[in-house]
Amino acid sequence: MIKYIKVRSKSKTEGKVKATKAKIAEIYFRESELDSIDFLKEGLALIDKDVIIDMINDLKNTATS
Repeated sequence: MIKYIKVRSKSKTEGKVKATKAKIAEIYFRESELDSIDFLKEGLALIDKDVIIDMINDLKNTATS
């Protein structure tokens, strides 16, 4: 999972005044270890856990179809 946020920063956009994306978290995980991830650190939010669970379920459903 890679989480990005929208930023408006001249240093991030090479001096231009426009928005860009900045990576705030990159996580590699196993489904069995999902509960051990601290979703209050490194730019994550508790809602991210629900999103990951939904993604896993979608992948499982796609694989069995």
